[in-house]
Amino acid sequence: LKNGYLSCPVAWSIAKREGVPKIAIGAITDKLGFRITNCQIGCFKVDKTLFSEPPTDTISKELAKTLEALDREGKLTCEKTFELAKEYNLIPMTLGNEISARGIKVHQCQLGCF
Repeated sequence: LKNGYLSCPVAWSIAKREGVPKIAIGAITDKLGFRITNCQIGCFKVDKTLFSEPPTDTISKELAKTLEALDREGKLTCEKTFELAKEYNLIPMTLGNEISARGIKVHQCQLGCF
């Protein structure tokens, strides 16, 4: 913990090390009264979030269409965001910035934060 917060990447590392689902780490964190910070896709409490900018050409038109379709269907989850970032060879935060700049909402945090 740092100042009562557990960073998202550290929470993921703990889950991997302990062999438990990420959602279990989120549940324990809630039970202990701690907060998750530094979302890896920029959804909350990240000092380096860039999404105040308009969308850029960082992502392909194909990926932009995929994001729009997932948004219409309400199926853009945290897990899917990471899958797309990997598939399109992007840093998750870069994709998160593009998602936010387009006004798209990510659902179902893998740690259970949203």
